[in-house]
Amino acid sequence: MTDLLDLTLVKQHIRSDRDDEDDYLKVLAGASIETFQDFTNRTLVDGDTLPEDLVDDEVPMNLTIQQGLLLLIGHWYENREMTTERPLTEIPTATHALWSPYKWYHLGDVEEKTHDASR
Repeated sequence: MTDLLDLTLVKQHIRSDRDDEDDYLKVLAGASIETFQDFTNRTLVDGDTLPEDLVDDEVPMNLTIQQGLLLLIGHWYENREMTTERPLTEIPTATHALWSPYKWYHLGDVEEKTHDASR
């Protein structure tokens, strides 16, 4: 399991005391972290990382990000199959709302370019 999200917490969130799904839950936890990083364009790091130690797009784990991860894991856990009676979204609305403030927009290197009218 990832050091960023504790398996015990994941199991509490989905209300499971079974051990036979631990490997599956670890996959969901890892995938939820990757989804956060893809959604926000940020790199999630340990919550104990000091602000002065953060590099570029890094963001430390906090309760808001953790809650979004747990909601996404619960969503995937409950909706394992693509065919359900309820409409599904890629990222649950609550997770989207929790993570949106952490989005990082890479603008790239901006070069000032002049238009050469002689060409």
